[in-house]
Parts: sequence; structure tokens; C-alpha cells
Amino acid sequence: MNPDHAFYISPSSIVEGLFTLDKEESHHLSKVLRMNLGDEISLLDGVGTGYVGEIQTLGKRVSGKINKRIPSLGENPAQIHLAMGIIKRDRFELALEKATELGVQSITPLLLDRCIKRSINMDRSRKHVQSASKQCRRSYFPTIHEPTSLEKWLQSTKNETKIACLIGSNNSISALDLSGKNQAIHLVIGPEGDFSEDELNLLKENKINPVSLGPRRLRTETAAISALAILNELLLD
Repeated sequence: MNPDHAFYISPSSIVEGLFTLDKEESHHLSKVLRMNLGDEISLLDGVGTGYVGEIQTLGKRVSGKINKRIPSLGENPAQIHLAMGIIKRDRFELALEKATELGVQSITPLLLDRCIKRSINMDRSRKHVQSASKQCRRSYFPTIHEPTSLEKWLQSTKNETKIACLIGSNNSISALDLSGKNQAIHLVIGPEGDFSEDELNLLKENKINPVSLGPRRLRTETAAISALAILNELLLD
């Protein structure tokens, strides 16, 4: 996709080959970027389709025509979901940004025994994900679920492939059988203080695939980025 700038477009704002941006995106295009009539822009609907649009009117509501439709723009063939212990805001937002760039479908904040924080700002987090999606040209904006417990997360992913990054594991992600590129894969990572003994036992009881990311103790956001990058390499090979 060649245009330099990307904007969110609601699917309902594309009618018969024409688009209309909302006020916020229109202001950014007209007043901040000072784009011109005839310029091409990237449009992302957040649910899996990208477009190339051409600006035809400027003002409070920028509009134009659709020149090209691109299904599944920027999306992986496999569905990767990230669950991670809640960490400090700046580090959590870094993880959101990089997880979005690395193609996750959803992010679930976990309320774990050793979490320092017990809540997140959902609106701020969703805006962060939308911004990251536009930056990396993803047509699907990852879903951010409400914080939940490890037990509830395990129940909701009962019959799907799950991988836990654990200190002391002797297994590597590359050694796992991840055949079937269209399967859903769930990656779970602990908080700054790692999983508690009870949580480790719960993961073991549920037969989660334990993996190591090397001999060093990594921050939660570093572990998420590292594991997602490895999964991308394996699943796109």
C-alpha cells in the first residue's frame, strides 16, 4: 500500500465506492497534515479490510472515492492471541503497540497474584492499539478484553493451543508442533514478579505448553515481544 498516511474509516462510512472520514480523522488530515485534493490515503476499517482512497473534498468531514479494496491487509494467516499479567502503564502500552505490530488478534490483561497494578484504562488502551494499527497498516485492530483471572482465561481457551513463557523451562517455541497455520494460538506471560506457585500449578494442570525464552529473566513486555516475533517467524515460514 503506497500512500504515506493511514486513517480509520468506519465500515458504515463507505457507501457505493465513496468514503467519509469522521471529524477527528478529518481534522488530522486537513489541519495537521495539510493534505490536498487528489492525494491518495490508506483507509483501515478495523475489522479486516484496507482501502486506497482519493481525497475529493476537504473540511470538517473529508470525503472521497475508493480506488482500491484490499482484504486482510497486514494480517497473519494464523490467529495469535496474547494474555499477559497487568504491568505498569508505560510498559503495558509498549506491549500493546508491539503486539499490534506483530499481528496479534486480541490482548487479554490478566489479574495475577503478583501483579502490581489491578486495572487498565480501556479507552486509552484501545486508542493506543488503533494508533499502532494505523502506523503499521493493519486492517484489523486487535481486540482488548476486560481484565480477567487466569482461571477464567483458561476456561475460555479450553480447547485451543496455549503456550506459557516460564522461567526454568527447558523447551523452546521452535520445538513445538504448530502445524496448521489457521489454528488459534494463545500466548500467556506472567507479570513483573512472574507467576505464583498456585498459578504455575494451574498452568501445569491444564497442560499448557511451557517454553523458555533463554537464560535471562525478561520483563513482561520484552518476553511478549520476543515470543511473538518467534511465533511470527515459525508460522509464516
